[in-house]
Amino acid sequence: MAKPDAGGAGGGSTFTGGGSAGGGLATGGGSTGGGSTGGGMATGGGMATGGGMATGGGMATGGGIATDGGALLGGDSCTTATLVAVPTGSSVTLTSTTTGLTSNYQFEASDMGCVTSATGDVAPDAVYAVTVPAGDLLSASVTTTWDATLNLIAAPASNCGDEPDGGAGVNPKTCVAGDDSAIAGTDTATWTNSTGAPITVFVVIDGYRADEGDFTLLLRVATPPQGDTCATATAVAIPDAGVVLATETFDLFTNDYTSGNAADCEFMPGADRVYSLVIPPNLRLVASATSSLNLSLSTVDSLALCTGSPVACSVGVDDVGFGASQTETLVLENASPNPRPVLLVVDSRTAIAGATFSLSLSVEPVPPGDSCNQPTALSPADGGVTVTGEAFASFQSDYGRGAAAINCAFGAGPDRVYTVPVAAGQRLQVRATSLSDVTLSLVQDVAACQASPLVCLASVDGEGQGVGTPVVESLRFDNTADAGRAMALIVDTFGASAATGVYDLSVTLGPIPPPAYTVSLLSGACDSFAAVTPTPVLTDLTTPALADDVVSAAAPLPFPFSFFGTPVSHFTVSSNGFLQLFTSAAGVGSTGAFSEAIPTVGAPEGLVAPFWDDLDLVNPATSRVVSAVFGAGATRHLTVQWEQLMPIDATGASVTFQARLFETTGVIELNACTLTAGSDPFDADRELGLEASIGLESLDGLDGFQHSYRMPSLVAGQVIRYTP
Repeated sequence: MAKPDAGGAGGGSTFTGGGSAGGGLATGGGSTGGGSTGGGMATGGGMATGGGMATGGGMATGGGIATDGGALLGGDSCTTATLVAVPTGSSVTLTSTTTGLTSNYQFEASDMGCVTSATGDVAPDAVYAVTVPAGDLLSASVTTTWDATLNLIAAPASNCGDEPDGGAGVNPKTCVAGDDSAIAGTDTATWTNSTGAPITVFVVIDGYRADEGDFTLLLRVATPPQGDTCATATAVAIPDAGVVLATETFDLFTNDYTSGNAADCEFMPGADRVYSLVIPPNLRLVASATSSLNLSLSTVDSLALCTGSPVACSVGVDDVGFGASQTETLVLENASPNPRPVLLVVDSRTAIAGATFSLSLSVEPVPPGDSCNQPTALSPADGGVTVTGEAFASFQSDYGRGAAAINCAFGAGPDRVYTVPVAAGQRLQVRATSLSDVTLSLVQDVAACQASPLVCLASVDGEGQGVGTPVVESLRFDNTADAGRAMALIVDTFGASAATGVYDLSVTLGPIPPPAYTVSLLSGACDSFAAVTPTPVLTDLTTPALADDVVSAAAPLPFPFSFFGTPVSHFTVSSNGFLQLFTSAAGVGSTGAFSEAIPTVGAPEGLVAPFWDDLDLVNPATSRVVSAVFGAGATRHLTVQWEQLMPIDATGASVTFQARLFETTGVIELNACTLTAGSDPFDADRELGLEASIGLESLDGLDGFQHSYRMPSLVAGQVIRYTP
């Protein structure tokens, strides 16, 4: 059956059936019975003239003559692709249709480098072929009013898979480029022939679901533009006043840098272009790209790093998406006394035809404290120093997302660095108060701060952002070494704005105090609740009732008590195996289902934890949490007992344990009463504390005594005693 008319070619002739077969002729002004005029003859299996024959893989043609503004129906498959001659430095525009063609291809996730199309053999596809000389690039743009996809496949035709397609993962295809960014509009794919010989490239226009219809195809072959790769980067000098490149495009630029082969970069699947810059000594580069496109910026320190595998970037940013006008800003310091040459890669998620971007480049002084290269020195006089109104405005994110760091608390926002001298035997305490979400990290010295990976000695990110109320992050470090240290303190944030990115910083130094408690392990029986009338704390009749992840209201202690040297008056009890102590009735307890290492700043704090784990009821009729006062005089104490609970999902397991607070001595004891194993071997040792935290933590979360953390350490009948 003849294929539908694809429209006029050249001077107005029609092109029918993909070219005349058996001697039929396609002409520039009409057809004749035995020859072709105005451009050459298209035969059913022969060669399309007027532009040369496709080489570099071999193909059977079946099309006709492509002329600027003409029409040419695509072939059914790569083996019958319609050959289009596009000399270097020129372009060819075709108007045609997929209507009436068959579905030979479905592009799937398993097809390497391809954009996906229909999930069944339902959308017709058209295939063209272009010979790309060595070193040249091919740009193909298809414009439709329907949802088309565009894939480029380098010869041989076997890279297109065998037709018809057999389903997902069958007959795999290998594409060199593809695009499906427009639902109705223009998709563009570009590829550079980096081989030493001409290569035939198949241009496959497909649909999504059952989409089909008319299209316009623009094919261009050209020499790759300056800046297409790091090797041909466009050199840009940055004067004192900076420079703005106002109407940069991705036209004819290819996708050379991808996220799959990159380290610390922010590469995207669209076209990219590269600029060569030099950062003067002791200044920093500020590069801003503004566009309606979704862009990213990455810097590479040398051509060798850019051509390595993976590409190694010094920094990359991709913080905003699409919009009428979105700006990505990258900042890179040169802390050395020598100029720093860098390669700047501007990448796109999708390079929409005709879209432009503005690239602003400037250099500026680095503010003191912006990084470990130039920290702000703090000298606590008489044991302490407080600085107020510290802002993140003009500071950059030197430590954060993508950073190689161990035991640090870094955010994605800007950060500031201070140095604090800490003598041997001194305790350093740091408090940051802010409306924004700040973190604190402590590094041994500025040299260690510049190492990779960066290793922090202590860090904290215990509180979130306040809503009109300042929140406090606190960090404590004891220098038990024989020598003093000039420590680096990094204050970081999660994208603080100029309005809220302000904090007060308090730093105090003093002698390391003696431990708040001494710890001993004893054997002893648990208090018996059989002969007393206990106070219900969490039962089926209390409010709230005992259930998974509940906490009691604050209750008064029956006697004065001191915890880590601070008087406390009230306590709450969590169903998850710990109680919390507070200095007033206003204390609000935490359920804290997931155990943490002790100490960890952030809720829950003020912990007495005999078995902190995610616990559930063994039986609603027997599971409960109760309390009672036992003994008299020097032995008078409050006991809280968790009865017949089980680690969550540990079928058959059961634990009963106690926390005891002694009135006169301030002693605290944690008692394991009964520990019954479960029946599921996958939950073995859960009853022994395999996922539990056991110990004490101070009211501020900075100090603590950890008996064990997620280790099967408990023994029935064992008492852990903390003596102040």
